[in-house]
Amino acid sequence: MESVLDVYKTPYDKKNPVVRMDESPKQLIKQTRIPIARKPGQDTKEDYEYSRKGVVNIFMANEPLKGKRYIRIKSSKTKKDWQQSRNTKKAKINWQFRTDDARVKLKRLYPTISS
Repeated sequence: MESVLDVYKTPYDKKNPVVRMDESPKQLIKQTRIPIARKPGQDTKEDYEYSRKGVVNIFMANEPLKGKRYIRIKSSKTKKDWQQSRNTKKAKINWQFRTDDARVKLKRLYPTISS
């Protein structure tokens, strides 16, 4: 794991920034019963019942060396949504995934050849 983290320790390069992207679906819920207020010596009483209010998808791009986070929340999850969140500034991406980096990250997939 430490060797994977070394990839993100490279110095900041404005022309080739290190950007990580992720997406996550989240369920929206609403309480159906009002919690009973706390009384002295007791905890607040809260019911576990809820009603579903749909699902949203959170798209996030993180530029760790610059300390920036870009978040977009959409009600759908399509290729177009992913592309829009990835390319909001219409910037071209120069993918910098080098072979050495691939060997570090995907070590378990590379076969070991003994001579």
